[in-house]
Amino acid sequence: MGFLGFLLLAGLVYIFSQIEVTIGDSWPPPHPKGVPAKAVWNGGLDGGRFYLMRPAQADGTYTLKVYNDWSGDLEFNGELRLDEPSRAPIRVNDKDTFHSWDGSKLRSKDGRTLSRVRKPKPPK
Repeated sequence: MGFLGFLLLAGLVYIFSQIEVTIGDSWPPPHPKGVPAKAVWNGGLDGGRFYLMRPAQADGTYTLKVYNDWSGDLEFNGELRLDEPSRAPIRVNDKDTFHSWDGSKLRSKDGRTLSRVRKPKPPK
């Protein structure tokens, strides 16, 4: 039963991994109060975030708002800049654009990174 058991276990692992991917990709929660309808959700079964991004400005910065997908709280409101500005612009407000957010960097599914733009503090 060793080899047969291994095949059965491998088959079950494969089936359950496909179910999780399918549910995770098709399960956006409803927008909480305060989250704009245009905000797109990205995440998985353990949660995610709503993203609302404005297209790049003339200086190459994007404006991003990140909302908690459970409470609707605004977690981030600021500007980002592509680490590789020579490539095509990011598609804003497209659920297939966003991969992960760590509080200062937004990674896109095509491998690009947008980093937080830190504004200099005004002189005292």
